[in-house]
Amino acid sequence: MKLTKKFKYKKLSIVLCVLMVGTIQLNLQGIPNLKNKAYAATNQEITKEINAKVTTDVNKIWTIRFNSEVDFYSVRDRIRVNEVYNNSTSSSVPVSIEESGRMSVKINPPSGGYKKGQNYQITINKGAKGRDGKFLTKDNIMRFSIQGDNTAMAKVEVSPVLDMFKVINITGTTRPDIKKYKVEGNDYIFNLGEPSVNVIKDKSSVQVYFYGSDGTKIIGKATLSISNNSYDVPLDITSY
Repeated sequence: MKLTKKFKYKKLSIVLCVLMVGTIQLNLQGIPNLKNKAYAATNQEITKEINAKVTTDVNKIWTIRFNSEVDFYSVRDRIRVNEVYNNSTSSSVPVSIEESGRMSVKINPPSGGYKKGQNYQITINKGAKGRDGKFLTKDNIMRFSIQGDNTAMAKVEVSPVLDMFKVINITGTTRPDIKKYKVEGNDYIFNLGEPSVNVIKDKSSVQVYFYGSDGTKIIGKATLSISNNSYDVPLDITSY
């Protein structure tokens, strides 16, 4: 539905900064024309999931950067970090949130750092506001894991109709030299974070091969179980 110039709303971007593993773009929005009320309601019900990250740093600092000035207290009160078990959030983590200039906030690790081998989830709830009144219309979540030096994180989704169809996603690794991956039996090479759709019959596991940015030479491999849906699965990368 096209908005008139009078009611057209602007977006205010915020970026979750991840040292050495990229940035994630989120959006704060203004209030649209009341004629678009149904669109606004639907938009607020959706949760945006950002690809999971993996790091070796138990004292990782995560930075949320806006492209304009923000209401710090509004943002601070809508950020939480939880431990994750079996794909569900569990106990909250006592992190501290601090202002980092007028356009950023930082999520500092808990006292003593995060736990090795543990999965976590950052949630930024809808309603977080900029100083101009624009706000976050979706809950945004990002999971991360604290792992060893040669670890990849994987996600597997098995079709409930035909279990030979499986979507595999290598969401990240602790190896900065690894940029791409390939699943055994699939001819295509994917960037980290891009899902690979596969037809795999009579196998309970497959080999995953890892590449650098050129996608030509295999620099590592790992074995991935594919029998069931699984999330935030750590894989040990071995040399090829």
